Amino acid sequence: MTKYFSGKQVLLAPVWAPILALALVAGSRDAAAAEPGADLENNLLVRDQLKVHTSSLIHLHILELCLQQQPASAPALRQAWSRWREQQELDRIDAVLKQGPAARYLPAIAQMAASQRPTLQAQLQSGQSCAGFPQLLQSPSTDLRKLHPAAYPSAKEVAEQARQERLAQLRTAPGQGIQPSDIVTVLQHGYNMTLAGGSMAWVTETRVLLKDGWVYQLDELPPSDLNVQASRRLEADRWQRWRAKGKEFEMQEAPSAGKAAGEWQDLPGFAVPGWAKGRKLDLVVSKSSFHGSLFLGGSYFKTSFIFKPDGRFETLGYSQSGSGMMAATTQGFSAQASSYSSGKGSSSIASGGNAAVVAQSQRSQDDGAEHRGSYHFEGYTLELRYDNGRVARVISYPWNEKLKNLFIDGDTYSQPEPEKAR
Repeated sequence: MTKYFSGKQVLLAPVWAPILALALVAGSRDAAAAEPGADLENNLLVRDQLKVHTSSLIHLHILELCLQQQPASAPALRQAWSRWREQQELDRIDAVLKQGPAARYLPAIAQMAASQRPTLQAQLQSGQSCAGFPQLLQSPSTDLRKLHPAAYPSAKEVAEQARQERLAQLRTAPGQGIQPSDIVTVLQHGYNMTLAGGSMAWVTETRVLLKDGWVYQLDELPPSDLNVQASRRLEADRWQRWRAKGKEFEMQEAPSAGKAAGEWQDLPGFAVPGWAKGRKLDLVVSKSSFHGSLFLGGSYFKTSFIFKPDGRFETLGYSQSGSGMMAATTQGFSAQASSYSSGKGSSSIASGGNAAVVAQSQRSQDDGAEHRGSYHFEGYTLELRYDNGRVARVISYPWNEKLKNLFIDGDTYSQPEPEKAR
């Protein structure tokens, strides 16, 4: 059994170590009941958040016992406790756990922590530890942010976590969403959008027109896996009405509480076909992008899909970045980094320095199973079964039967242009 909640993982200052070691006895019945299941085995974020939550419960029991033992020190104890909780963002982490899949483990963890209260009390009564409790909460040994850094993700990681939670709410069982018989057509519309700093990005909007008169703007999920009821509740702004206008279409913002229906507007885009069930391909498609500039430094990215007629696929990834001409000319410094991944594994190399000193590092991984597997096309769905066990079902369709451009999981991948004869 993996001992996520062993005493070593919440070890504090030496005077408190015996207390917490006894409080979190690994292998106890309650600790076993709190053991996360296989669905959290590889989720480091949730596992560390559970460790933080466990540590906060133990500290809460210590606080309550110290308040009983030294009531005259209550103001100082409570103030130290409140400051520590705020610094460690415990309210936020507790709220995230209660709303996520790990919520089912919280009662068992609370029961396990409470069961150790008599032992904690005996340890506290044998010494004068409560007098140093406020100082302990401000020591490095109780800084949960450093002990369990994965529990405190960056803003980007928080956004990704919110995205995954949203998709989980919108996803239904494979193939149990919008049925092919419900679809009139699917339209794609692309345009350039100016980003901050003046750079341009190509934006693709995909809308599915349904026979009941509703049009939905697809996001990341294929229509076959969309929970329509949940989507109508959680993202009503993606649902509009549609009607034919000759050979074209119009859409109208639907009425809502206290808001009348909008004006009918042209529905842009061209019709794209779905995939025949089990369609096999023999081609390579890629997407690439560059961010930054040659002068200030930038990064180039390229990703490719290799689809083989036997139903297998492989992804190739390549990136290269440099510090730019400005750093080289004004500071005499330059740095470069590149990485490559394929069905055989991945590797990276980085170097940097000036005329006097140059440092270089290389790394390789045997992670080819993360970049190869089997594929299955059907309708507007591409199912990718990676050799490492991961299964991804994403939206996909060809622009047309020429297969020059394929839309896969939010991006357009294109076949390389044929070389011109000299």
